[in-house]
Amino acid sequence: MQKKSCFRFVLLLLAASIFFLATTHAAVAQRGRIQRSVRSPQQSVQPSQRNVQPSQRSAQPSRRTVIKAEELKPLTTEQFFSKLAELCEKAKADIQTPSEKELALGKARLLKATNELLQTINRDPNRESAKRWKERLDLDALRMMLADAQPLEYDMAEKAWMKFNADEDGIKWSIFETVRTELQHYLVLHTAVTTKSFEESLPLVCTNLIQSTEKYMKTADVPDAIAVSDVLGWIDAFAPYRPNLDEIVRLVRRQLSSVNVQVQVGLPLIAAGFRESFDEEFDIAEQISGTSIRGTGKVSGTSDLTLVPRNDLVELKLHVNADMSSQTTGSHPPVTVNTSTSGTLSGTKSILFTSEKIGSTPAGTKASLVSKTTGMRINGGAIVQSVARQQVAEQRPAAEAEARRRAERRLSDRIDRQVDGQLAELNKNYQEKVRKPLLAVGFFPQLWKFLTTEEFVNVSTIFAGTSQTTTAEPPPNPDLKADLIIRVHQSALNNAADVFLGGRTFYEDDLIERFKGQTEDLPKLLQRKEGDVQINPTFALSNPVSVSFVDNKIKAVFRIADFNLEQRQVKQQSDITFLYGIKMIKEKGTDGRERVAVVFEQLDKPRATAPGKTTISPTEMPVQRRVMTRLEESVQKRIDLQPLEPKGRWEGAGKLVPVFAATENGWLTLAWNWGQ
Repeated sequence: MQKKSCFRFVLLLLAASIFFLATTHAAVAQRGRIQRSVRSPQQSVQPSQRNVQPSQRSAQPSRRTVIKAEELKPLTTEQFFSKLAELCEKAKADIQTPSEKELALGKARLLKATNELLQTINRDPNRESAKRWKERLDLDALRMMLADAQPLEYDMAEKAWMKFNADEDGIKWSIFETVRTELQHYLVLHTAVTTKSFEESLPLVCTNLIQSTEKYMKTADVPDAIAVSDVLGWIDAFAPYRPNLDEIVRLVRRQLSSVNVQVQVGLPLIAAGFRESFDEEFDIAEQISGTSIRGTGKVSGTSDLTLVPRNDLVELKLHVNADMSSQTTGSHPPVTVNTSTSGTLSGTKSILFTSEKIGSTPAGTKASLVSKTTGMRINGGAIVQSVARQQVAEQRPAAEAEARRRAERRLSDRIDRQVDGQLAELNKNYQEKVRKPLLAVGFFPQLWKFLTTEEFVNVSTIFAGTSQTTTAEPPPNPDLKADLIIRVHQSALNNAADVFLGGRTFYEDDLIERFKGQTEDLPKLLQRKEGDVQINPTFALSNPVSVSFVDNKIKAVFRIADFNLEQRQVKQQSDITFLYGIKMIKEKGTDGRERVAVVFEQLDKPRATAPGKTTISPTEMPVQRRVMTRLEESVQKRIDLQPLEPKGRWEGAGKLVPVFAATENGWLTLAWNWGQ
């Protein structure tokens, strides 16, 4: 009944919400800050007295620290700090240096994880990738060392850990998660057992945790989030052997694990793709109880959509209402009957969205039809005609009931065929391009929050690695009314940057090729002039990007470890900062109507600084000077948030026009209205 382009756009819009949440969650699960987990909290650089720095890669969340849905409701600030202080005192009162026995337990956990990984890889030993990973990670050798009765030497564990955290495609797959995490914890345990530093460190840890958490809850700044992560990561390594410490980890993550990505879609936008009128003619050729029926019919009506309130998934209910009429001739020798039928048809079908799949229920329909005989011809004498008329009268109720059932089935089949076909394609793309790849690398969020009311659909999620935080602040502007609202906390982007950018080198030629495949116009930053040297930046391994949203400003700091000038590597660290302000300006559009323009305005030109320095001098940092020159030439001074214009027939129905933008307490909120 509906136009395919409109219907598909709405489904894609809702699926995009889930896709957006799922892909941003990848930024968390793939890489927790192992650097901060291994590092002693009173040390700013060194992870231990052994001068080990295994912090350059991430660890997956350990299973024991997974936070359940019922634990996620934050306490009041007063309740939280009171409980945290109580748990810290209990932990200090029961302080015990980790023993050789606990180190042996850590080794046993690591051996078990290694055996499970080998079993997974050996399921298909002939695959080239399986052989490559076994050799690259030296898994057989690791298992042999762990199977030995002697403790695993620190240096050997460190070398294995570095292999599991190399900057290599595929190493972040979820199958490597457990071994990577257990290696991390073994290193921490080994340091605590051999240096006898646990009793000295724990009181300081508790003090630092209270102070850093209190500061982060006030500022939501990235450095404060890192400080909390440092302490949590250190504590988490001991949590399996210290119930009091496990309680501390759970409490803090409960308080600082509110949702940090939220997408809300209003009914007007969703329903716009389902509101259709139709007027169709069709041929009738059927057999009912031995009677051949031929004729034509016409159906005209409308389709609409409503939302079904629930808090466990998204349910859309499609409604179809139509008027139907038909003119038929039924032939069952010796009788031929001409019939005129008219009435109404109605149908409903539920479309369901969850984090696991996109599906639907079978369409349900109902017909209310009235038939009139407009003519009858009977071949035969008086007796034949008398008997035939009596049989026609007796069979009329059954024939009309069968006609109703067939009309209902025809409408049901039509709805199911049209909707399910598109849903199948959409679900296939979602499973193959979103869910399965994210599950394979451990990125798919384990916790989803769905809320459907009669007015809107709200989908949100939480993502953070073992020692990462999100926020204690709920999404702002809860009373904001718009057809599409996206709220993103800065922690979502910062966590994502750790995964996708940390330690990565980006080559200009590769980026140019990718853009050429998607757009005709290259960004100015990639438009090299004749004689320009290709500049390929390598991001810092830890905290490569720091984004902050506060007071209607957006600040982004890109931390570059070094630059690769074609074949030459230049070790020149620099932090490149961008600063924009958000404004909502009333302007007149081309149609003369007043509208709100959402503008991102540059407050300062891109600025480069060196670690520990205020600025970078051109003579000292010639590479950065060339980079900054290109940045200043290419970065826009003003960026207008443009309306979103769906393709095809949807475009004629309206646009998504930006109506609101703000940053507050670490949150960025963007909103659009439909059809303005």
